Amino acid sequence: MENVPFTLVHDEELDLVLPVAQIPPERMPPAARNAYYAAVERASAAIRDRLRQKEARFSELFARISGGEADLELWEAAGNLTREIERLNVLYYQLQGEHLTPPRC
Repeated sequence: MENVPFTLVHDEELDLVLPVAQIPPERMPPAARNAYYAAVERASAAIRDRLRQKEARFSELFARISGGEADLELWEAAGNLTREIERLNVLYYQLQGEHLTPPRC
C-alpha cells in the first residue's frame, strides 16, 4: 500500500470535507504539501461560510427568544446551533492554527 501523506475525510454531521495529515506537512513532498494546503484552504473557506450561516440563524433565534417567544423548541435549537458553531470554530483553529475571531479577554 502506498504511503499517503494526507487523506480527505467527509464529516457527515457537518457535511464538510476535511484534510487529515498522516505526517507533518513540512515532511510531505512539495506537490502533496501544496495539495494539502489547498485542501486546508477549501475546508477553511467552507467553515467560514457555514459559520456565517449558523451565526445568522442563531441571531434570528436569539431575537425570537429575547422577544418573548421562548419555548423549549427554540431553546433546544439555539443550544444545538451553539454546539455546531463551537465545533466549526474548533475545526477552523485546528486547520489554521489561529482563531477565526480573536478571543475576547
